[in-house]
Amino acid sequence: MSTDTERLPELEQRRLMVEDRIRHVAADVKALLAEDLPKFVEREMKRGFVESPDFASRLGDAAVRDLKLAVGTEGDRGRDQVLAALEDDSLWFPPFTDVPRTTMADNAALWSVVSGIVHTVQGLRERFGYPASAEPIEYRPPTWFIGRRYLPTLSEKYWRLLAELGEIDGKMRALRQETSKAELSKRWDAV
Repeated sequence: MSTDTERLPELEQRRLMVEDRIRHVAADVKALLAEDLPKFVEREMKRGFVESPDFASRLGDAAVRDLKLAVGTEGDRGRDQVLAALEDDSLWFPPFTDVPRTTMADNAALWSVVSGIVHTVQGLRERFGYPASAEPIEYRPPTWFIGRRYLPTLSEKYWRLLAELGEIDGKMRALRQETSKAELSKRWDAV
């Protein structure tokens, strides 16, 4: 056997190591989101309350307490739903592309799951009779430290690792093609 076929196990091992590193980044991202998603629900509900003085003035203190209690409960429930969906490993390993990507939102399938937290806010707004929002409710990748984690750095590391994974996969494909061609050539010559 040639040294090419001996390199395949090395590449497979390297691929497993990169996949493991991606899973570690994913765990950090999930930990960051676990802290921020309920706070997002609270921020958005407070923003809607503050920006709607007519609506806010009609609520008594007891209603505001009920609202805040629901915000906490539903924010935690929304976070738990998002985090459960993010356990799907395939979300973290999109098909490789050479298009430069910089934020977690550039992984459309992953970010559509994370953005599901918006439904929690919308549900609460409807439930408590908030007026229509002038601005769309959107969860954007946070650009500040959350629990000693910084999503822009995690995103950069994530995309760099995915590019490395794509490079390894390309080398493995090329190596398998070379091996296959060599074996077919030997067979042709032997028959």
